[in-house]
Amino acid sequence: MTSKKSHIFAEQITLFHNVKGWYPPVSEVVKGLTAEQAKWKEGG
Repeated sequence: MTSKKSHIFAEQITLFHNVKGWYPPVSEVVKGLTAEQAKWKEGG
């Protein structure tokens, strides 16, 4: 990956994790989620 692509990727990951935009940030969505809840899968 080029330096520019790496920079864009890192920036997008940071925004996705920390910045409220169209969707809430992942860090906010998973706050308080237990390990049991996190591994849940539909249908068993």
